[in-house]
Amino acid sequence: MKSNTHMKRHLSLTLTCLLCAISSLAGNGIPVSFDERVDLMSVVWRMAGAEEYNTCGITPYTANVDSAFAPYREHRAIAMARRYYKERGVGYDAVPSFALHLKICDGGSLVLDDGLADTMDQRWTAEMKGEFLKALNDFYRSSNFHRWHLTTRPLQRSCTEAFSTIANSVDMSWYETTFGRLSDFCITLCPLAGRNNYGLSVMTKDGRHVLSPVISCALYDNGSISYDTQAVLPIVIHEFCHAYCNPIVDCLYDEMEEKAVTAFEIKQDILSQQAYTNARIMLYESLVRACVIRYAMCHNDNGASLLPQLIASEESKGFLLVRDLLEAWERHGARLTGCDTARQTVLEAVNGFSRDKYEARRREAERDMVHYTCNLTDGQDNVPPGEFTLTVTFDRPMVPGISIGKTRHDFPQFKGYSWSDDARTLRVTFLLEPGHTYGLDILGSKYSSTDGKTAVERTVTFKTSAAVQPS
Repeated sequence: MKSNTHMKRHLSLTLTCLLCAISSLAGNGIPVSFDERVDLMSVVWRMAGAEEYNTCGITPYTANVDSAFAPYREHRAIAMARRYYKERGVGYDAVPSFALHLKICDGGSLVLDDGLADTMDQRWTAEMKGEFLKALNDFYRSSNFHRWHLTTRPLQRSCTEAFSTIANSVDMSWYETTFGRLSDFCITLCPLAGRNNYGLSVMTKDGRHVLSPVISCALYDNGSISYDTQAVLPIVIHEFCHAYCNPIVDCLYDEMEEKAVTAFEIKQDILSQQAYTNARIMLYESLVRACVIRYAMCHNDNGASLLPQLIASEESKGFLLVRDLLEAWERHGARLTGCDTARQTVLEAVNGFSRDKYEARRREAERDMVHYTCNLTDGQDNVPPGEFTLTVTFDRPMVPGISIGKTRHDFPQFKGYSWSDDARTLRVTFLLEPGHTYGLDILGSKYSSTDGKTAVERTVTFKTSAAVQPS
């Protein structure tokens, strides 16, 4: 539950503004298109009820999909997708990962592309790939998917035209300098991905690395499709980085797993709420976020002055290794052209991490931050059920707003909030069930004082007492 004022949005927009400062670059020829394979898999997962494939805002398009494929809702391919989603977590990027390893033959059959190395998401087992491919072929033919896909050409054209400005704003020469020359790259638009974007790639058997990020984020208003450059350009830059960073993490992971797990466990609650559910995924994201900050520093003369804020923002989201990665990168000046060239920088950063180092750094950072008291303490029990008001009193006047996040425990039912006249006391009203364990994060980096300081972070887990039985 978040509601941020303009002042509190400033930090989160800082990186976006730095990246968008280069949007006047000349076109760089990045292909932008729809991909029938990706759309096919997205339709199947939408019909299977996957939440992340049911958030598209282009209502005429989603109505078309739902109407066209409603007769096939119980098809065995969709039933399999439903089961994989529930039992194996096959959703999000695992869906287009399978799609990008397919080839549509001239006769209209789907096969796994024998020209590609098998870099498919690990949620897909060998058995699943085989059984699902058979069912998907039947769905593809019986639903006449190809014919339907051709009817969406006007939408495809509107989306690709609207996206062209963003594609032309990405400085691909930076990727070449940092990671090595690209063999091939493209952007796949997939409106059914809703609010999600995926930094995917495939490897050909002859060694070419093909970047294929899948981007959604289309806006729809009264028949018009658009993309918010300030919001989407950083996403594209971010997703291109994933295709390089993930393989680096994979090849080094065994050598740094222990310290990665330590960093993950410290912020497990907040990371899991963002769908970063293990240490390896956290490392993927940490290295990417460090790379995006480096990109911003290279493209804006004023970037260095904002570096501490950018790092603090990432740490507030649970990415405690971003600072260490950037510092190691600065010391060695290393390119990340592969596992060997990245080894010293990445291993040094991750294996130099410790809980004691983190705690010392946190205490140092907190000395100049906004502090507060509240009427709930972590681990408190016997909190009365019913309507309860959390009171947070800050040590100085604040910019009014509220930002409270979820943890792995249930989040209490929110009713409303208010600020005192002197803007120092925040009151948040919840409705609590009896005999229940709740958790919430006071997201300190989202609170700004009138003198420009952010607040400390705090996680509170508490239990309510059992309901009183009537006499």
